Amino acid sequence: MAAAMRAMLQQAEAMRTYLISDSSKSGTPPAWAHMPFELQTPTDSNVVTPDFLRRASDYHKAFEKVGREPTPDHFNAVVAQCVQCHESNCPGPIKRINRLRIEI
Repeated sequence: MAAAMRAMLQQAEAMRTYLISDSSKSGTPPAWAHMPFELQTPTDSNVVTPDFLRRASDYHKAFEKVGREPTPDHFNAVVAQCVQCHESNCPGPIKRINRLRIEI
């Protein structure tokens, strides 16, 4: 699961760069590929709980909105979903995730 999370971070960093640049007004957005991270083997198997799976579902819904309409608001909703889940399960990367937020 950690490898999937790192790939998601790279993808989010690319989308953030796109959204804060002039490219977002006329260019093609970067790849925004669905990653079913909840199906990956976690470092700690106790992480995969009904609450985790609900949060994963909420994340995927927010993620799909960015894919359909990449806007800073939709992107920040994805970041918020990441933070909410990490607050309960793996708080280590929260500081790095929060740096993805786009000031609107």
